[in-house]
Amino acid sequence: ILTDINNPIFQQDRPNQNFSNSYKEVNNAYSILGLSRNCTKKDIIEAHRKLIKEEHPDKKGSTEKASKINRARDILLKIHR
Repeated sequence: ILTDINNPIFQQDRPNQNFSNSYKEVNNAYSILGLSRNCTKKDIIEAHRKLIKEEHPDKKGSTEKASKINRARDILLKIHR
């Protein structure tokens, strides 16, 4: 049994070390765009267009909200390829 914390096996970086943050980010992306988990790529694009029209900085919207909407779209489009 490997119990030595100084063993190099325990010192290696794990690729999914930030999985809990990623999971929260994905859930947040669905809620930002107002979509369910069984949405399609087309649904993501339509929801993004609708929201970004309202929140775009050129349309007197918030830059922060527009950034969150764009980030949510990017996250979900990576998942729903």
